Amino acid sequence: MAEELETMQEQQRKPRTPKSFWKELTWLEIGAIIAPVIFILYLHNSTALVLNFNDKNETRVINGIQNLPNTVLYPPNSYVPKAPVSNSQTYLGIIIYLVCIGILLQRRLKEKRRATPEEAMNDLAKQLKKLTNIPLADGSTIPITDSTRIYIHPHFITRYKSTGDERKAFRYVFQVIVEDRTNDVELYYRAWYHPWDWFWDGFYPADTMLGDKDYCSKCGNEFDEKVILAERLREFRELRKGLGFGR
Repeated sequence: MAEELETMQEQQRKPRTPKSFWKELTWLEIGAIIAPVIFILYLHNSTALVLNFNDKNETRVINGIQNLPNTVLYPPNSYVPKAPVSNSQTYLGIIIYLVCIGILLQRRLKEKRRATPEEAMNDLAKQLKKLTNIPLADGSTIPITDSTRIYIHPHFITRYKSTGDERKAFRYVFQVIVEDRTNDVELYYRAWYHPWDWFWDGFYPADTMLGDKDYCSKCGNEFDEKVILAERLREFRELRKGLGFGR
């Protein structure tokens, strides 16, 4: 595997730092962080205390109410706001807060579930864009230039691992086609993607396109796996001994 690909995968395994965390945020998520701050500044600038008595020589209008010269805006028995923030502004602030929380949690929540094939392909496409070289089977590489096109074929294989009565997907295998227009060649690759960790597991050269033979445990490489538990294995051994086959 090319050194560049190994370096990228090693970076994916590194613990997150404050700097790397901010780099992972999308513009929408950054906007969700800034929005509440902007709203607080808006409240600060849109509300202010005013003198109840109009000591000017002209009529003033406050919140649609006319306050004549030398008169009070609110008589002694009037109901006045208990805070400079109106009810509508409070409700707007709650809505903004909930929307921002939803935006920030959306990607974190989906990472705890299994990625759909479409989500895996989109994530894989982003990862492939970071490569500057394509590894070849002999260990050499070809540079990615304007004449290089990379396709993620919609045909894929989901590999499952069975343990007892539990059957769980542990890998998506995507067919990747690299078209080198400079040398007029078409190269085949297999991209492994972990559906639960949302992690790109590997990128390997292949001789042929994905096909039915890849499902075969004897002639293929992308077949399902079955894990035999130790307890079950002991039962098989006891059964063989009982039938006279020894161990």
